[in-house]
Amino acid sequence: MRGLPVVLSVVSLLNAPFMSAYAMPSTQNKGTLAASNSVDKPSGMFNKLSLAFLYSYTDFKFHSTKGENFNNFTGHSNLYSIAAGNVQLAKDFSAGLALFKVDTNVLSNVFISPGSPANSKQTVHNNTLFGHVLKRFKEYYYLDLAGAYGQNKIASQSWILPNTPISQYGFANSRSNNWFTSLTGLYSRPWKNFLINANARLLYSQTDAGNYFFNYQSSPLPQPVQALTNKVWFAMENIELGYKFKPTVPLVPFVNAGLIQVLSYTNSRTLIDSTLINGTLPQLSMNKNGYRLGGGFSYSYKRLTLRIEEQFYNASGTFKSYQTVAGIRYLIS
Repeated sequence: MRGLPVVLSVVSLLNAPFMSAYAMPSTQNKGTLAASNSVDKPSGMFNKLSLAFLYSYTDFKFHSTKGENFNNFTGHSNLYSIAAGNVQLAKDFSAGLALFKVDTNVLSNVFISPGSPANSKQTVHNNTLFGHVLKRFKEYYYLDLAGAYGQNKIASQSWILPNTPISQYGFANSRSNNWFTSLTGLYSRPWKNFLINANARLLYSQTDAGNYFFNYQSSPLPQPVQALTNKVWFAMENIELGYKFKPTVPLVPFVNAGLIQVLSYTNSRTLIDSTLINGTLPQLSMNKNGYRLGGGFSYSYKRLTLRIEEQFYNASGTFKSYQTVAGIRYLIS
């Protein structure tokens, strides 16, 4: 159980591309990607304001085995968001704000010798506030500074020696905080019938959880769980290529791909000798480089744009996730 909050913080980071998507220039009906975030002449702060609604469903699984030791879990999360963007702060300078709600459920089974097999269930309810400022340089180049702060409410259940007459049941309720900040360079432009978006991002994430207690029915004394601080530096590179058939066809199919590198990974909890269980604990296995592949389409009608996307993420063959994303953006003016 102690490794799961670390895992869940990484799972939450998989949604970071969706968060930064609010900072990306909007695709316009005429195919001019840069138009929505540029200010070619003086205008009011909210003259280009847009509203966006986002939903994402993610299936994920983790599988790690070392000898007789193993740690496997599966789960899913639902992400909901509302955002306001294109607030014009100055010429070629805009900002946006978003609220995210993420509900995650995880089922796991673990065995680390000489301990006992254990099954667990964990539910995490996350609320996050995200904001960014975007600066345009020249015609197609942008620099985006973003940050987010989230709070997590966690309910945990555990069964030691499950499916046996001496099975023990335990439960705990806890809270944690997480935040991240990122700096992203973006390139966005139309080229002939193609729409090109590319970015490179440096991201720092931190999760802080305080001490809490696990209560077992067979024991009058609760089991203490020590505080956790998890810190990660990531480098991310992404590219997306869309194709616009002609002005009278508002459908734009696209494909995208990305790389994620873990530059630095620290975890405050003491680990068991890694030579015995390396490859089993999430703390030792989640700090792996990964890649993602995706594709979908966007459909524009007047001021409204609908975007549907499927994404696959793989980290060293140990952690995998499948994401379905649906978003709606409305340009108010």
